[in-house]
Amino acid sequence: MEVCMIDVGGKTPTAREAVTRGEIKMRPSTCAAILEGRVPKGPVPGAAQVAGIMAAKATSGIIPLCHPLPLDVVEVNFYPGETSYRDRGPGANQ
Repeated sequence: MEVCMIDVGGKTPTAREAVTRGEIKMRPSTCAAILEGRVPKGPVPGAAQVAGIMAAKATSGIIPLCHPLPLDVVEVNFYPGETSYRDRGPGANQ
């Protein structure tokens, strides 16, 4: 099988939406430290939001043969629990 990048030069632009969900589990004491702002390196959710946005913008450099796509909006939202932080995107189980 031969691998090649597809020519999309003449393709009409289309609206697309991608949604991801994730959960990070940790000890209750770690969650409490994040919520209370007691993490020595600074606000963890803010750093994670920046990392998520940067990853979305770098998708074409991470996924082989992926064309760069213009992004209009990137949202990264976190919702703390007792032992986890979860992103409850559209349609996620609450």
